[in-house]
Amino acid sequence: MDKVRQSACITVDEDAKPEGEFGKMHLPGGKYAVGSFKVMPHQFGEAWDAVCRWLADSGYQPSDGYPYEYYPEEHEEGPPPIFTVDICVPVKPLCRNRSPGCSLAACIPFGKNARLLQ
Repeated sequence: MDKVRQSACITVDEDAKPEGEFGKMHLPGGKYAVGSFKVMPHQFGEAWDAVCRWLADSGYQPSDGYPYEYYPEEHEEGPPPIFTVDICVPVKPLCRNRSPGCSLAACIPFGKNARLLQ
């Protein structure tokens, strides 16, 4: 666990100037696999596992970039509290044809049980 890194982010104006220990990062555009969940605090790991299992069979693989959780609304008070979360993973096509001339046409089609944001 010594090498685990985590960032907590909020949306700020483009011209915001971070101070002290705060920094500023930009999430690039592109394709993201998005899993939407309503979870209790102890279910976040299961939600991430579900996204990873889906991704393994989707025809996509993680790409460069930061996976992140997006909370579109305040959590529901409990007990236990219930969180609405979108787990977003940047993706690129996974090609089954490993030849040097591999083209996107040879890649697996995207699955129907999740969605891509672009």
